[in-house]
Amino acid sequence: MDHSLQNKLIADRIKQLAFENNITIRKLALLGGIRQSTINNIINNGSIPTVSTVLSICTALNMTLPEFFDFYPYNKKEASCEAPIK
Repeated sequence: MDHSLQNKLIADRIKQLAFENNITIRKLALLGGIRQSTINNIINNGSIPTVSTVLSICTALNMTLPEFFDFYPYNKKEASCEAPIK
């Protein structure tokens, strides 16, 4: 998966979660202790978020990192990646 698609998926996920939790991007930034411009750059300019930024967003939304990435294609399992258990 190319980086621009990954950035779009993450940006869309942030917008979706903010909408579902009925909070603005400004409030999300305040709750996460990050700058609103950081989130705006991710959403509007396709900036690559750091793990630290995603974790701050998760904290603001009261969710874990695995919960944040629990959407397609991040939650799919590929048969080629699964090793048999011995």
